[in-house]
Order: sequence, then structure tokens, then C-alpha cells
Amino acid sequence: LKIIQRLPTHFPLPTLMRNDEGEIGMYWDNGDIYLDIEIENNDLISLFSRARSTGKETFLSDISIEKITTDWLDENLASFIDLMPNDNSYALAA
Repeated sequence: LKIIQRLPTHFPLPTLMRNDEGEIGMYWDNGDIYLDIEIENNDLISLFSRARSTGKETFLSDISIEKITTDWLDENLASFIDLMPNDNSYALAA
């Protein structure tokens, strides 16, 4: 997956998933913060996040995979990923 290759190196690796419609995606979950990215059939992604402690939810849809760069991921996901445990064993190698 190109998206995984584009993850900033300080991000933990996500867990991969497949939904009932056969679409693949990935998620992060630390018990409070949940974040998922679904890759849709038409080269678009959707992103959903929830902070259980505050109830805050964010949903972005119809994002072209071609727009997804390391900088885009860092800008749009860093505030959630920074709340994840900092365990370098799950981070991407530089």
C-alpha cells in the first residue's frame, strides 16, 4: 500500500483491515483515540477519528489517494498519532 509507505517515520504502524464490502483500510486504536483510513474502490479514501474521552469525531471523505503524501498525513493525522503511546517498536524504520 502506497499510503503505508508514505506514513511519516514517527507514526506507529497501523493494523490492516477489510470491511464487508471488501474494501481495505487501516486503523490505529489506543483505547481512547481511534483513527481509521478506508481505501475505497475508486482510488479515494475516507478518514474517521474519534477521541472517546471527549466524544470528538472527525470524518473526511472523497480524498484522492494521489493527494496523500507524507506531509498530508503528518498535517492531518499528527494530532491523533501524537496521543498514541510512543513505542518505537511500532514506528516505521527510517
